[in-house]
Amino acid sequence: MNIGDLLIRNSNKFPHKLAVVSETRSLTFRELNDRVNRLANSFLDWGLRKGDRIGVLVHNGHQFLELYFASAKTGAVFCPYNSHLKQGELNDIMDYSTPRYLVVDGDFVETARALEPGLKSVEKIICLEKTSLLSMDDYETLLACGRGEEPKTKVLEDDVLSIFFTGGTTGKPKGAMRTHRHLMSNAVAGVIELKVDYDERVLITFPMYHVACEDNIVR
Repeated sequence: MNIGDLLIRNSNKFPHKLAVVSETRSLTFRELNDRVNRLANSFLDWGLRKGDRIGVLVHNGHQFLELYFASAKTGAVFCPYNSHLKQGELNDIMDYSTPRYLVVDGDFVETARALEPGLKSVEKIICLEKTSLLSMDDYETLLACGRGEEPKTKVLEDDVLSIFFTGGTTGKPKGAMRTHRHLMSNAVAGVIELKVDYDERVLITFPMYHVACEDNIVR
């Protein structure tokens, strides 16, 4: 089983149960799975290949989860970036992680424009908000163009799902690779240890680019 399978199972078992509540939108498991599939298939239609990295520079929100599970279903590697880093730091970390696609929040449009000339690996930049910039694609338009069916990519347990970055307290941040198998094992252990039940809810108050958020997403 891979992490994408978790969302499929919850969508089938709890289609009308709330999966996520954010400041701007609430989604049931069925709605979340449909949006994830549309996003995933749009990326695949663009030519995304298993192992490609998707860079994410966004605030907390439902789109973070959609991008995470779309990565899980396509075999892409999810790379969230610390939104508090300066331009030079972001340039270093993106050059290190080599994302093929970069997704940014509206607040980071100018940052992305400044970084773009030096981002050799980035083919497309997607913005969560509509922008007049022709060089950036619109997130919701991307979803609207996608198909709601499950992606056909075969994702294995030992495939890398995410690269979360260390704090860099003794040098530049380093990318910690996490596989589907690792995350599943970690989630099962957490559920048992914390006695998590079906009706539990998790309030995420810290930045979602932090590795602790990934553990809560999967759990």
